[in-house]
Amino acid sequence: MLISEKAFTSVVVISSGIAATPIARWKVGGDLNDMLLATLRSVKKKYKVTHIIWHQGESDFPNTTSQSYVESFQSLRHSLHNLNINSPIYSAIATKCGPNEHWSEDNPTALGQMELIDNKNIFLGANTDKLLLEQDRKSDQCHLSESGQIKTAKSYATAIINSF
Repeated sequence: MLISEKAFTSVVVISSGIAATPIARWKVGGDLNDMLLATLRSVKKKYKVTHIIWHQGESDFPNTTSQSYVESFQSLRHSLHNLNINSPIYSAIATKCGPNEHWSEDNPTALGQMELIDNKNIFLGANTDKLLLEQDRKSDQCHLSESGQIKTAKSYATAIINSF
């Protein structure tokens, strides 16, 4: 989408996601922080990291407070800065996963994710809690169907283009 919109002539995507992981595992001292940093060290040998897409949070609902989410994310961000990666981050509001009668849009994790958006260094990439309809998720009501993937990708692409 970024190429077809002529925002870029090429795009390299490096995925370091691990399914079903809360933000605390990605902060400094978390078991996934070192893996992410090792991946980025390797990537930096050949490429310049220009944008970061962060889509995570479903595993944090309902147990992660807003404050805890923000602190963990800022810790992760600090570890990126220590690698001299100061690229804009396009983050998600993503807390909805599976049927849960206690879920609401203004849950603490989502509020923490929203608090991070400053439109200077951290931009809203996609709010999948609001963006996706039932048919945009698979039968588990969590993972994205093809239409959900397309809607989410369009949202991130639009956010990246609009932040220039």
